[in-house]
Formats: sequence, structure tokens, C-alpha cells
Amino acid sequence: MSSLFVTNIPDNVKFILQLGQRFNLKYTIRKDSIPILHKIQYSNPNNLNNNLIKKGIEKFQKFVSNHPDLLITRADKGNTTVLLDLNDYNSKMHEILSDHDTYIIINKNPINKIMTEIRTLLTNWKTKGYISIGYHIRIIVRCINSPFINFATFLKDIIEGSIDNNFGYIKNSFELVKRINGMPIEQDYKIVSFDIRSMYTNIQNDDDIILTTKKDQIETILCTFNSYHERIQFTVEYSDDGGISFLDVKLMIDNEMIIFDNYKKITNSGRYLNFNSNHPIKQKKGVVIEQLDRILFLAHLKFHERNIYSLTNTFLNNGYPLEFLFSTINNRIKAFL
Repeated sequence: MSSLFVTNIPDNVKFILQLGQRFNLKYTIRKDSIPILHKIQYSNPNNLNNNLIKKGIEKFQKFVSNHPDLLITRADKGNTTVLLDLNDYNSKMHEILSDHDTYIIINKNPINKIMTEIRTLLTNWKTKGYISIGYHIRIIVRCINSPFINFATFLKDIIEGSIDNNFGYIKNSFELVKRINGMPIEQDYKIVSFDIRSMYTNIQNDDDIILTTKKDQIETILCTFNSYHERIQFTVEYSDDGGISFLDVKLMIDNEMIIFDNYKKITNSGRYLNFNSNHPIKQKKGVVIEQLDRILFLAHLKFHERNIYSLTNTFLNNGYPLEFLFSTINNRIKAFL
């Protein structure tokens, strides 16, 4: 949890916030409707956790009610709950929206007009025979407020299916490690990454760029990238002795070869599905295995012991019993032997 709110946050309020959005209590309607089950429920030792959480929720609701200037949201990445001062948030948003080169004030909501134009376009396509009657295509509705994200996705899929991926395209960290792990690097070369400024208002796609080049060519490449468009500007990050982060891995040069280690941003909360949440045990094992696989397949062997130790401590902080972790980790490693 990250707090940018000036008031001290009570411990029980922090406890509730740190459980995360996916945390679930056991379904207990029956205990309220059937007296027998009611007694059984309250004799269950696990009910102690439920009572603790319910009391925490009551304190949390009271705290929020007493602080109307508090804004609770989540970070874009890192699974972190963020507490903000509402006045500071409004001030910073006003500052961002004051950039009239990026944002303009509109007199009315254009959603209805856009949706009407899309329906008209689809109707014309059907009339002209571009859409066959026997092949209905339903655009998937996603939980994003933009009205044309689904239409854009539909067109994107058509375009992507008709062209080949660029040689430098990387699907994910696993493909990156598979392709360049152990690649030799000459001494006069350096690993650098380029990031786009104000990405979300200019390029709404993956902006991660990493490359190796001669040290004396880095500034030339940066100037070339920044010359394409005045609103698409890049910054450069140089690798150091500790390497350079890219996606969720860190690239390092060891004995003139590229090796990898796991990487987590400073904003990473270390919060995963809490063991006390009312989820199937299989799902909890899956959470541990997923993170363990990222160590086994993405990090160099010499980092495994340290990373597994860190992983164990992280899940202990999420309520996972040590025996459960040892059993899950050992069984997963044995599966590859």
C-alpha cells in the first residue's frame, strides 16, 4: 500500500486495504437463516479471521466517512492500493488538463454520435454484402469506458493478421529470455532502453524499446527517434553494473554475455491472493507456481536461491503457511527433474 495522504492511517484500516480487491470472505447466508448452521459456523476456529476482518471493515468505513478528502484508488501497476489527498489529486489533474495541445473542452458528450456512426457503417457493410448473414461477429464488451475500444480492437485484429511481426517484436519476457539469453556482447557495446514521454496520449500501445549498440552511437539514435514527430519524444536509460530493467526482467552483461534476473518495480506491493481468502486451494497453489516459474525460466541459475527465498517471504506475508509453500515449491521443481 502506498499513501500520499497526510493523515496517519490506523493499522486496522491498513490491514483491510492491504487485503486487495480479490479477497473474499466465506459465504455465510446459511448461518443467518438456519440456527443449527449458525451455531456450527460460530464454533469454527476459522471464524476468528472472519470476525477480525469484519471489525476491520467497520473501522475502515468509519475512517473513510470521517475523511471525505481521502481518495482511495489503485496503482496502474504493482497491485498497490494508493491513498491520495483529494485536493492534491484535483490540483494535479487540473494541471495535466491545462495542456491545450493534448486536451480540449467539448460542449457535449460525443458518445451517442460516435455510436450512431459506427452502427450506420456496419449497416452499410451488411447492405453491400461485406458482412455475410450466416457469420455474425459480436464485438466483445470490455470494462473500459471508451465507446470505440471494441471497434478499434476489431480492426486491429484484422490488420495484425495480415502483416508479419517485426523482427524486433517481443511477445513477453519468456520469449525475450529464450531469444537472447547468453548472447555475446562486445566490450564497446552497451544496453540501453528508450521510453516515450506522455505515451498514453500519443501512442496507445507497447512502448518498451531496448537495444544494444556502440556507446558512441546512443545519442545519435536518440536524436533520430525524436526527429520523427515533435509530440513523440523519447528519453534514454543507460545500463550500469547492476544491469537494466525491461518488462519484468533485468538484463546484465556477465563475461561478455547477456544474462537475466527477475525484476520488480519499486511500486510493486508484493501483494498476492491472500491465503485466508475464500478461494479454492488449487487457485492458491497456482499463484505460487506462477511466480516460481518466473524465477525458474526467467532468471539465471545463480539467482535462483536468492529469488526463491524472497518469494517465500513474500507469500508468508500474504498468509501462506510455510509447509504449504515448501510442498508446492518442491513438487513444482521435481516436475522438471
